Amino acid sequence: MMKLAMVAIHRQLPAAWKDLKLPPPRMILQVHDELIFDVPATLEAVQTLKSLVRSCMVAHVSQQLQLNVPLDVKMCVGTTWGTMHHTE
Repeated sequence: MMKLAMVAIHRQLPAAWKDLKLPPPRMILQVHDELIFDVPATLEAVQTLKSLVRSCMVAHVSQQLQLNVPLDVKMCVGTTWGTMHHTE
């Protein structure tokens, strides 16, 4: 499931990021069921990446695996691992 999401995010990131004048985010780590990204510290960058990740995980992964249950995606944002807080 995570590998499908990672591949989908990697493929769709250039199109999602093309209008932003910022360096693209980098997927730097996967820990169990979590993906960690290094993202420029702007609200627009964070919101764009959150939208892309949620879309890839919910739509693409659910479709590929033909899931009959909804996929719950939770997101956290922070400047360090210790300062992460849940966000919608």
